[in-house]
Amino acid sequence: MAQKLDAQGGRGGELWDDGDAYKNIKKVYVGQGDSGVVYVKFDYEKDGKIVSLEHGKKTLLGTEEFELDPEDYITSVKVYYEKLFGTAVEIITALIFTTFKGEVSQPFGMASGKEAVLGGGKIVGFHGSASDAIHSLGAYVIPSTTPVIPGGPTKLNAQGGSGGEVWDDGGVYENVKKVYVGQGDSGVVYVKFDYEKGGKIVSLEHGKKTLLGTEEFELDPEDYITSVKVYYEKLFGTSVEIITALIFTTFKGKVSQPFGMASGTEAVLGGGKIVGFHGSASDAIHSLGAYIIPSTTPVIPGGPTKLNAQGGNGGEVWDDGGVYENVKKVYVGQGDSGVVYVKFDYEKAGKIVSLEHGKKTLLGTEEFELDSDDYISSVKVYYEKLFGTETEIITALIFTTFKGKVSQPFGMASGKEAVLGVGKIVGFHGSASHVIHSLGAYIVPTLTPVIPSDTIPAQGGDAGVAWEDGVHDSVKKIYVGQGDSCVTYFKAEYVKDSKPVLGSDHGKKSLLGAEEFVLEDGEYVTSVIGYYDKIYGVDAPAIICLQFKTNKRTSDPYGMDSGTKFVLEKKDHKIVGFYGQAGDYLYKIGAKVVPIAN
Repeated sequence: MAQKLDAQGGRGGELWDDGDAYKNIKKVYVGQGDSGVVYVKFDYEKDGKIVSLEHGKKTLLGTEEFELDPEDYITSVKVYYEKLFGTAVEIITALIFTTFKGEVSQPFGMASGKEAVLGGGKIVGFHGSASDAIHSLGAYVIPSTTPVIPGGPTKLNAQGGSGGEVWDDGGVYENVKKVYVGQGDSGVVYVKFDYEKGGKIVSLEHGKKTLLGTEEFELDPEDYITSVKVYYEKLFGTSVEIITALIFTTFKGKVSQPFGMASGTEAVLGGGKIVGFHGSASDAIHSLGAYIIPSTTPVIPGGPTKLNAQGGNGGEVWDDGGVYENVKKVYVGQGDSGVVYVKFDYEKAGKIVSLEHGKKTLLGTEEFELDSDDYISSVKVYYEKLFGTETEIITALIFTTFKGKVSQPFGMASGKEAVLGVGKIVGFHGSASHVIHSLGAYIVPTLTPVIPSDTIPAQGGDAGVAWEDGVHDSVKKIYVGQGDSCVTYFKAEYVKDSKPVLGSDHGKKSLLGAEEFVLEDGEYVTSVIGYYDKIYGVDAPAIICLQFKTNKRTSDPYGMDSGTKFVLEKKDHKIVGFYGQAGDYLYKIGAKVVPIAN
């Protein structure tokens, strides 16, 4: 079953959904107008035939196309969107498609406004909204099962300009052990790679070194490069595009410094273990491509994989180890200068082991507790050097679980961003003083089956703090609180493994209190009908009214049915969880659904 990724963009136009019943996407057509992207068409492959579906409205400018090779597929789409002059709602201004083999489409449109990325596997379908313009785009993704191309690794197309002489190191090596990059006045001018083959090092170099010398990126013995960000553009005085910067990322989460100034067009080489490079060069590096093979990295004998700590190098090193079965609860304390304290409740042999680091302040701590059958799958780490700090410190942490639950941002998300996560996180390590300087993790592969849940995009305004109740077996009770002009409070009670689970409070109760909608045995919520609109004194739209429909009845409307109407519903599915955004009011609400059992 494909995972449905939320549509990115504005909320105007009519919803459309091509579904996920296709084998692949063979060709993309994009039409532009005065106000951005106005038309899209996708050629889907199904049962050996092409199914073409189009949305929006073509103009006299016609369309541009992006066709895929027979054995290739789309892995990600960059979506740019903003509210342009003369448009009442946000529309998509540009789309950029990237494939498994590293082919990157031209930017279809002017890349301006907010940027979002749809990805995480093989894209097999799209959905979104459109009128005479394309307002939003979402995708259906499935895990990639692409095998190694017979006879060798997969060769990813070189990214960059067409100048210089072509060079090719081949994909005959076991690993890349070290990278050397030389810069000049006009970008990256030299690269050298130390490859491992048969226990020996083979060094190959390209381009021309300058008096500035080279910088190096060396890998740990059991690590390997999984992706390379390539930046390239036509600089003043150059007749063709050259590479301006390179950034390397490894399996264990180690990220190189940016070698050069990251400007121009960005492309990513990745999708497995990189075992060789190719490209073109003169007195500068014009392009870079790669050879990749699927990763078969086993769990390190006797323990999990240790991901490098992300952040600054100050403070004393601490290490909780990776000997636990799970992380049950996280506590984070903040101070004037970022995250100053962390505590983790680990589970081991049925007991809780609590370990803390840093220094608590009078502000206390905030908590993120996991469901009994859930686990942390990734952590976003933000860090920078703040005024008065000698080294970089962590400014914010955001935890995501296997079941899709996302913590609030603990801190202000500023500075550099890094992500820890490849599987199930079972331990942490890092460094701390009176603040938290860095955070790393221990991970193990997970055999947990995918929960057959789907996400219905949240509707409403973009304000407040994101919240998510997770996925349960059913909804038992719903509380809705109203204010003078909108819904101010929401809470749900769920059932999980025959036990009641009380969701958190979202928003704030007014003097009017909250009304309850209680479900009977055998009853379940099938849809939510709601309205959102701007209210006086508030910048973002808020939820004005909510009404719940079950397999047996329809609730009273909680609020006034005015503004923009929306429906949270998927045919033959029931709602088993809610998520959204809230502050003083309920700004946005979405739902998690699962198929209804016969």
